[in-house]
Amino acid sequence: MRGIAPLLIWSASAVSVGAAQMPPANPADVGTIEGIVTAFYDVINGPAGTPRQWRRDSTLYMPRATFVGMTEKDGKPLPAVMTPEEFRRAVNAEFVAQGFFETEIGHRVERFGNVAQVRSVYQTRRAANGPLLGRGVNYLQLYWDGSRWWIAGAVWDDERPGATLPPSWIDLEEPPSTTAAPRVVPLAGARDRPGLFAQRLLLPPGYCSAVHTHNGQLDGLVLRGTLKLGVADSSGKLRVLEYPPGSFVPVPAGRAHVEGASAGQVTEIYVTGVGPIRTTIVDSAKIKRCS
Repeated sequence: MRGIAPLLIWSASAVSVGAAQMPPANPADVGTIEGIVTAFYDVINGPAGTPRQWRRDSTLYMPRATFVGMTEKDGKPLPAVMTPEEFRRAVNAEFVAQGFFETEIGHRVERFGNVAQVRSVYQTRRAANGPLLGRGVNYLQLYWDGSRWWIAGAVWDDERPGATLPPSWIDLEEPPSTTAAPRVVPLAGARDRPGLFAQRLLLPPGYCSAVHTHNGQLDGLVLRGTLKLGVADSSGKLRVLEYPPGSFVPVPAGRAHVEGASAGQVTEIYVTGVGPIRTTIVDSAKIKRCS
């Protein structure tokens, strides 16, 4: 995770950390597992010169949460143990000066009762569409306190010779081009079968769909990127609005609509509904539909 050298972490650990009062969390960040994982990545991403969202980051973790970043030295495992605040202090200057993007390319959630573990595979870049720096895996430990999710700790390790990520762990290898089609990652059930289903919908940068309808309502939660969604009003007019991460976007059954993604970043939506869902194309023209 976050490509940070252990020496930077060790130097940061010498700085005393004040017991500042935790600011309130955004309910969209901590109300679901998907929301808190999205926020975990979103807070550290941005181009050079852009401040990181450290205040938002501080709302995600329980008090005394622990990070462990693994690397190797002379062939031996080398852990860097730190608090979230020590991590922030160690990486802030580098991330703001050089830019940094860590994006999830695959995940698996295991939950029992009020505890959960997320295996989250990532890739890192200096710019959103820049050269790949590396890949690795985060393991996040979470718990539900009855009103929100908390990250109790995170451990990570980077891919390297002798430690290669299994292909089956990866949902999205590279950011799609603007001409690529959307990618659907099933999570539970199936939209073409009876019953509840859930899926992740990944829209490539600059994507714009044809105008279409569904026979059943779909509910979406924007996880990352900016969703462009236009739903027809009673007169049939489409007005496209932009929805940032954390937005809840219901699409009623039978209502003509168009969806798209902003340029420069994959847009990811968590979609739920009751199958079977059928799609009917109303107008296949896409020119300026999402502008």
